Amino acid sequence: MTGNVFMNPTKTFEEAFHNPSIGSALIVVLLAGIFLSLAAYFTTASLIVSVYLFIINLAQWLILSAIVWFFEFIHVRKRKRLPGTEFSQSASVVGKLWVINLAGSVLLAIIAFILPFASTALMFVLGPLFVLLSLLLIICWIVASFKMLKVVFGKEKWVLLINWIIINVLNVMIINLVASLISLIFR
Repeated sequence: MTGNVFMNPTKTFEEAFHNPSIGSALIVVLLAGIFLSLAAYFTTASLIVSVYLFIINLAQWLILSAIVWFFEFIHVRKRKRLPGTEFSQSASVVGKLWVINLAGSVLLAIIAFILPFASTALMFVLGPLFVLLSLLLIICWIVASFKMLKVVFGKEKWVLLINWIIINVLNVMIINLVASLISLIFR
């Protein structure tokens, strides 16, 4: 039985870590990329922007998976002298986290599709709902990403918080570099 990353992230990440499925993680990432691309296309009417965001979404998943895998190597293997995890385990766990990104991408696609047709009165009602849903997704992502690192590293409290901050800062820096390099291709 699979867990739900929204309601029971720890169990979900434990299942993904101990029974990795890079195929199902890739499907979630590709779906998130498709919906993100649709949102971009609905707002910009540019196929180039859509393809760019699809590639960036895939790159984000790969980079975050690699960073988590590297940090797991530093913490767990070094300390316990264990052979460590495989990249597929990290990719599978991050793929479970990407379910939240998928939900956010679907929400963005819905907003982008509705926006041109919606009246001011409808947006007055839907706008706060979309903001609330977005905030809930952000909170879910923060909580779930902590739980993910707890499962992978087996660390808690301050060590976990410091690792979470370092991983996210490193992830943002690498993604910005990769996004800049990819944007050169799409010029």
